[in-house]
Amino acid sequence: MFLNAKVIAALGHPERVILFFDHHKLVIGVKPTYNPVPHAIRVRSSRHQHMITITEFLEKNDIDLDYSIRFLEPYVEEDGTLILDLNRTVRVVGSRTIARQRKEAAARARK
Repeated sequence: MFLNAKVIAALGHPERVILFFDHHKLVIGVKPTYNPVPHAIRVRSSRHQHMITITEFLEKNDIDLDYSIRFLEPYVEEDGTLILDLNRTVRVVGSRTIARQRKEAAARARK
């Protein structure tokens, strides 16, 4: 999962985060932590980009995403937790997806 600079700043530039999931509301919580607890996920940062690996979290919570999404209305609660609503997302189509779609269309056209 990629986090932009604005979100990282709102979270206080954490080195690690803890993820939570509300199964009823389908909401993911991302809480910054500065303690090296075993279930905390390291935030990997480069110059313009911040990333956390969430594959295990998605599998553990039976969250099945077949494509990349962008959260439409993320917000940070007073306690510093980033709230990501899976009900308020849009599909992201990147260059690889576009290239695959073009290849599939060309294959269909040849038939």
